[in-house]
Amino acid sequence: MVIKPPLPPMFKSLFQSTFSQIFLGVTVTSIMALLIAWGANYLRVIDAFARFASRQVVVMQGGEDLYLAEKLELPPQIQPIFVAYKHVVAQQFVITLFIGVGLSLLAGAIISVKITQPLAQLRHTIHHVTASGYTIRAPQKGSLEMRELIASFNRLIAELAEQERLRQDLLTDISHELNTPITKIRGQIEGMLDGIYPKADETLNQVKANLAQLEFLIDSLYAVNRLTPQEVKLKVQKCQLLPLITAATSGLSSKPIRFVIKVKPKLTILADKHRLTQILDNLIGNAYKYTAQGHITITADPKALSVSDTGMGIPAADLPRLFDRFYRVDKSRHPQYGGLGLGLFITRKLVEMHGWRLEVNSRLHHGSTLTIVWG
Repeated sequence: MVIKPPLPPMFKSLFQSTFSQIFLGVTVTSIMALLIAWGANYLRVIDAFARFASRQVVVMQGGEDLYLAEKLELPPQIQPIFVAYKHVVAQQFVITLFIGVGLSLLAGAIISVKITQPLAQLRHTIHHVTASGYTIRAPQKGSLEMRELIASFNRLIAELAEQERLRQDLLTDISHELNTPITKIRGQIEGMLDGIYPKADETLNQVKANLAQLEFLIDSLYAVNRLTPQEVKLKVQKCQLLPLITAATSGLSSKPIRFVIKVKPKLTILADKHRLTQILDNLIGNAYKYTAQGHITITADPKALSVSDTGMGIPAADLPRLFDRFYRVDKSRHPQYGGLGLGLFITRKLVEMHGWRLEVNSRLHHGSTLTIVWG
């Protein structure tokens, strides 16, 4: 085994730099090309001069065989002139060589800077992206491939910024959503202990309802990490659709909303009954939640199921993110609806696990239609 001696730290850092690698590659290649061209041209010029001088001597001596003259050695009277000529030519070639080397170094530096400057700016951006709160962006400079790389990096930073915002919102939402039932439960229990509330079934039922809400929120958070094919095993069977839709709408009657169900009684599909019930509850419950009055229409056939409402609708800017985890449509405008932004995310996951597709069509103030395409 051959053990190579380690490079000194200075040379090691020099050769590991992208700038130095490109600079050395360009300059060494250019200098090698100059040396080869210089040597070849120098030899050609000297040889051409020697032949020319020999021909001239033969002609002046009255010779006629110029071919043989080209093979003759230089006469003594030509030798000093030839040596002086070689010296002048060599001097000029050396000057040209130094100029060429200088231009090679300059070209290598310019090319290296042109290539590595965008990389240096990208590295600077990466080092400061967290400290800047994901607001910094790398300037898109350099070659086409480099600009595409930097554009992809900037998009990634924008996604990270959005995820960070969602994470902060999530912490705030979870604290608020969990704190509400906990505060109610604590107040009800303290009221019963202090004698403010009677220890009756009605008060205990209220405590039970708040505990159920708390359990639902915790289960929703836990369900997000369980929605994988490894965790969720579907039990696909023939499911009659109309009874499941009727069950999903039966408990929703506190608003002036009319349910219009356009489903044939004998329509059946292949699905996991429990998960299909969860999907329908989420879609119909979501439509009911964001509809103050009017009607909700549920239609189904062997190819698709649609849930349409006459509610507030969804802004066009929010549609691409509607099914993202923890995403809520402009919660500042509608804080009364609460929630963690998990309902449609879970619904889409369950739909995709069945091999189906979930689509949305909505106009602000004109209602929304969510469609499951399964045929």
